[in-house]
Amino acid sequence: MTDPLVILSGVVKRFGDFTAVHRLDLEITAGEFVAIMGPSGCGKTTTLRMIAGLEVPTEGEVRISGRLMNAVPVHERDTPMVWQSLALFPFLNARENVEFELRMRGVGAAERRRRAVQWLERLEIGDFAERNVATLSGGQRQRVALARAGAGAAQRREGTDLLRCRRLDEPACQGLRGVVLGLQDRVQAPAIL
Repeated sequence: MTDPLVILSGVVKRFGDFTAVHRLDLEITAGEFVAIMGPSGCGKTTTLRMIAGLEVPTEGEVRISGRLMNAVPVHERDTPMVWQSLALFPFLNARENVEFELRMRGVGAAERRRRAVQWLERLEIGDFAERNVATLSGGQRQRVALARAGAGAAQRREGTDLLRCRRLDEPACQGLRGVVLGLQDRVQAPAIL
């Protein structure tokens, strides 16, 4: 059996008197596709935010590749997140949106461009690299956000509502699901939804 890549042990998150996550234990190995499901307000996004380093657990431990991550700042983690709103910059083209995190990390221009183009092609939207994201369809924008997450990290992919495709028609949603699942299978990184 493969050692877990991500481990949450006894994780609790409180905001004042409200407990958003109640003692969560979870192990995720390389190549796994994990969906965290539940009703609104049950702690799904808060759990993803703790893995990504955007929230610190009130209790318990978050470990990635064996390293305790509770006090590790977000910029020192390899845990990109794709937001429900996608958080794309409307004044940038698709490639520039994919390059953004890499630029903030100090990756050189040539390497940023190479990785951005590679991920846009993997997600079957390489032809749209120079298009402004405001001109892209909902499914194409979702792929740009996934490409940004993929280009920014090699080990983990996190997202919320990626496969629900709320804003897409069913044929477009099915196509995006196939692309995401195929990509996840090829890179063998865990995907946490």
